[in-house]
Amino acid sequence: MKPGKLLASIANRCEDVEVFENGNPLESSNEMPFIRQIEPADATGQLKQLYDSATLRVGSVANIIRLMSLDAKIATASMQFYAALMKSPGALEKAQREMLATVVSNVNDCYY
Repeated sequence: MKPGKLLASIANRCEDVEVFENGNPLESSNEMPFIRQIEPADATGQLKQLYDSATLRVGSVANIIRLMSLDAKIATASMQFYAALMKSPGALEKAQREMLATVVSNVNDCYY
């Protein structure tokens, strides 16, 4: 199954995910699903702390963080995992980790 079809299939089972084409919701689609997100101005509590930290670090909140915004605990854990994986000393140099992430993103047609 192609990633777009898989995401559409998953979207049809999730309350907070809708698939749209030309502004109209679809039952199933090859289109990319829309995942409801909490905007920085609407964030509170743990999510606001995560958003504020991201904004201080890079000047904005990355879309990957916004996509996890419906569950602040999961978003925070995911960012902690990312920091441990990509920023902590390990067998690979920082440049090697970044290059590996770039290659994997390219293979997955993801600009991140």
